[in-house]
Order: sequence, then C-alpha cells, then structure tokens
Amino acid sequence: MDVETKAMIEALSKQQAENHQLLKKIYRLNQVNLYSKFAYWIFLILLALGSFYFIKPFMGTLLNTYTGGDGSETGVSPDFMKTLSGAKHIEDFLSQTGVNGK
Repeated sequence: MDVETKAMIEALSKQQAENHQLLKKIYRLNQVNLYSKFAYWIFLILLALGSFYFIKPFMGTLLNTYTGGDGSETGVSPDFMKTLSGAKHIEDFLSQTGVNGK
C-alpha cells in the first residue's frame, strides 16, 4: 500500500469512529425522549384521576343541591333516576318520541 491510500484509510477510520460516537449519543437522547414522553403521559393520566378523586365530593354536593338528594356529600343520591323518570313532562316527551316503548 502506498502512503496516500494508507492516510485515506486512517482518515476514514477516524471519521467512522466519530460518526459512531455521534450515533450512540443520538440513540441515547432518543431513548431518554421516549421515556420522558411516557412518564409525561402517565403523569397527566394520574393527575386527571387524582383531581377527579378530590373533586368528586364537591360535585356530589353540587348535584345533590340541584337534584334534591339525600344530603350525602359522597355522590349522587340513589333515587336520582327515580326523580327524573317520575316527572310527568319527561314521561310525556318519552311517550311522544316512542323511546320508552309505549
């Protein structure tokens, strides 16, 4: 091998080693980005569920206030659907539309 070919091979080998190091860094950053996005979405889902857990008593109180519930602050009263289905105007509307099968 002549000197010029040997120098080109060494230069290519050095450049290949640098490219390999850059590719390893890029791969590592992509892995970190993937796990970060996964953790971000898990955090958002847990935040939504947690906020529902803390807001549920307040929403139950609000619904009971407007529906005339039994005063429990943990959720909707059990006779909520009876209150709605017992209303005369709702029964008339359902019978006119044929939804309730009458």
